[in-house]
Amino acid sequence: TSTAGDTATAGLWTRGDPIGTLNGTIAVQPENDVTDAPGVNCFFTGQGPVGGALGAADVDGGFATLTSPSMDASAGDAYLSYNRWYSNQQGGAPGADVFRVQISNNNGTTWVPLETVGPTGAEVNGGWIAKEFRVVDVIQPTAQMRVRFIVEDLATGSLIEAAVDEVRMRIVQCTPVNPADLNGDGLVDAGDL
Repeated sequence: TSTAGDTATAGLWTRGDPIGTLNGTIAVQPENDVTDAPGVNCFFTGQGPVGGALGAADVDGGFATLTSPSMDASAGDAYLSYNRWYSNQQGGAPGADVFRVQISNNNGTTWVPLETVGPTGAEVNGGWIAKEFRVVDVIQPTAQMRVRFIVEDLATGSLIEAAVDEVRMRIVQCTPVNPADLNGDGLVDAGDL
């Protein structure tokens, strides 16, 4: 759920099965999570009523933050991945707000920018976007990694919706291969002659 200190008056982060919203043919909020069936739940900004107005539960009047639990990235080459949805192209000030993603290696004491989506571009029109980052390329990996997603409506009121699904920390470990182990049994012995 959203974080203490958030200033948004509506559209705070929640987890569940989102009720999609359309403006004509443009999806403002997703109808489904990104996971294949039977998955239906994701984190998203506000749940409006079925058939409600477009702006019934979008982000309004400030920012809302979703923060992950602590993740361990210390046991190998770590990759952070997630799927995100962001829509800021509808309402009073289209293309004026951003969706920020930040990463921490000290359990949230300090944060480093990972990506900023918007205020314009190809990824601000809704739709699920898959992202993956090699952690060491951004920040020193530790056992206390966290990621946070900050969505805002700070300009003139717009329809701002965001969603996040399938946040993962993947560790790649490679065991060095001994070139003398010709048969690949993990031993250098008579079987390699």
